[in-house]
Order: sequence, then C-alpha cells, then structure tokens
Amino acid sequence: MTADGEKTVSVYPNPAVDFLMVESEGESHVTIVGSTGAVVFDAEVSSAAKIDISAFPEGTYTVIVVDGNGGVHYEKIVKY
Repeated sequence: MTADGEKTVSVYPNPAVDFLMVESEGESHVTIVGSTGAVVFDAEVSSAAKIDISAFPEGTYTVIVVDGNGGVHYEKIVKY
C-alpha cells in the first residue's frame, strides 16, 4: 500500500476461471504457488498482465507480486 492507503497491486478476478489480471506500478515479478507449495507460474510481467491459468487444476493459489518498488504483495485466489 502507498502512504495514503491506496493499493499498488491488484489481482483479479477472484474467483477466476481462465485468466488472472495483475496490475502494478511498473514491471513486477509474479509467482503463483499451488496449495501443495509447488510453483505453477513464475515470471516478470508488465504493469498490466493477463496470465493464462486455464490449465491449472481447480483449487486455492497464492499469488506473490514483487512490484517495481520492491514491495511484496500476497493474494489468495480461487481457481474453478
């Protein structure tokens, strides 16, 4: 979050089916971890990235976003 309480990273939709949108200030590094702890996605992305999750099994995932300012953001998402 910024000093005025505004989120600098958005991950949506949640729950998701085919894709996730990750929006941040500048480029960021996104890691998606499954419920077993296995990394299912790991990449540098642009400030507005559409990530294809259609092949992921249904379940709960943790999305870890390291934004361009070095801030680390965690989001739980459900894929169905």
